[in-house]
Amino acid sequence: MEHKVSKYNVVILIQEPLTQLGMKQIAFMSAPGCNVYSDVKNFNSTLFTIVDMTVDLFITDMRDELNAHRQDAELLLELCHHHPQLKVIIYTQYLTPEMHELFQDCSQVSFLSRKAPLQEVYKVFAAILCGERYYNPAVIPKQKSLDNRVSSLTLSERRVLSFLLKGYSQSQIARLLCRSIKTISAQKCSTIKKLGFKRDAEIFLVRDALLNSL
Repeated sequence: MEHKVSKYNVVILIQEPLTQLGMKQIAFMSAPGCNVYSDVKNFNSTLFTIVDMTVDLFITDMRDELNAHRQDAELLLELCHHHPQLKVIIYTQYLTPEMHELFQDCSQVSFLSRKAPLQEVYKVFAAILCGERYYNPAVIPKQKSLDNRVSSLTLSERRVLSFLLKGYSQSQIARLLCRSIKTISAQKCSTIKKLGFKRDAEIFLVRDALLNSL
């Protein structure tokens, strides 16, 4: 699906020339008429470009810098705070637990796995152009696989998780399962903990993967 976006500015900082070219082509196809800037040389010069002009989307594969230098990541978050129109795609193989925790609450930052198929890349662009966030579960650090963590849940916890992922509130789940809200709340908390998450919202970042594992 094409999205006609006027004066949509995209900055690409990707090290591999072929990957950079591919991202440029996808940007042009996803947002016809957009301006794409890919002649930036490093992370710092890119940040100055974002400050000097109105940039709507910044795509970077800075997996090494962002994972090694927390200061750069914090600076990127600060830019997002001061430029609410800015969206960021981090094209990476994985995030360290520290970087995952740093970025997970920033709705302007999306994550795309370097192993993602072409159709998923288009899906990311479409989501961002619609004002949504894309959070690829493949880049989220795991102590053990998601399937293994789901398998550790009790039958009751699985039922509660399934309803939560489908948008039901705790009170609705309590009525459907003929349980007290206190019981449902306790099962939800134990489920979140067993899955290795700290916040309820994190389960929705990997919603599809969780539903497939149930």
